[in-house]
Amino acid sequence: KNGVICDESYVSVHFAETEPNWLEYACLSYSSKVAVYYLLLASGRFASYRPSINAEDMLSVPIPNPQEVLLEGITDYEAIDTMVQKAFRFKESEWTLVEDLFEYVLPDFKEGAASPGRCPTRQKDQAQEDKVLVSYCTTFLKVLQAGFGADVRVSAAIFRDPEAFLPVRMVAVHFATPNRDGVRHEPITSSELLARLKELNSKFMDISGAKGGIFYQRVARVYDSAIIDGRKVPTVYLIKPDQVRHWTRSMAMRDADDVAADALLWRKDTQSVEGATRG
Repeated sequence: KNGVICDESYVSVHFAETEPNWLEYACLSYSSKVAVYYLLLASGRFASYRPSINAEDMLSVPIPNPQEVLLEGITDYEAIDTMVQKAFRFKESEWTLVEDLFEYVLPDFKEGAASPGRCPTRQKDQAQEDKVLVSYCTTFLKVLQAGFGADVRVSAAIFRDPEAFLPVRMVAVHFATPNRDGVRHEPITSSELLARLKELNSKFMDISGAKGGIFYQRVARVYDSAIIDGRKVPTVYLIKPDQVRHWTRSMAMRDADDVAADALLWRKDTQSVEGATRG
């Protein structure tokens, strides 16, 4: 209804009245997180210091086919994203990648030290203290169960220090735990946590041969065992800095894939050794 003045370039699009409501769905897509996700990965100009989009990049943004989805009643961006997720039929894992890029990756690139991804995982509000790590562990367990089957019993423990805030966080993922499921917290004092970190650091250096260990690299994955309900169970310890970007759901999917790959290689190597021994 009103005139538009473009400071640089613009694209004019029109459809015949007999065509489906493509324009409405185009507006829906361009106003969603999907457009930001796509352009950040596909457009060099958009991903630059001063983002701009040329006509070719703009027209390449995917638009869902018009469907029997009511567009009325959309009042905010959250409703737009919900509608686009349904229109494209994104899976939960796919939508997680879109959300994490929009909420963490892009602000980390544009905002620097003040970005949400560089904030500590522990908040002043105790009720929300481990919300980030709980989401990380929940996603991690989902990936393992999707790969090995829903009947695989895995659980996760978040180590929490109520006395002091260490610069790192540690999570343990336990395998073959028949009496435990889901995510739980394990309160631990600073001295106990430091002692455990030193023990894992020694094992990490012995196995990987890395110089400086986890205290220098600050990101480590250590395979060990833990006593759960009087049983020794295989356990993987994940140690990372206390920053949100290291504990996102998309990072959990990547870490879980690596752990699953290591488990398959370990199983294959074990079977090969057993076969050679029998031979």
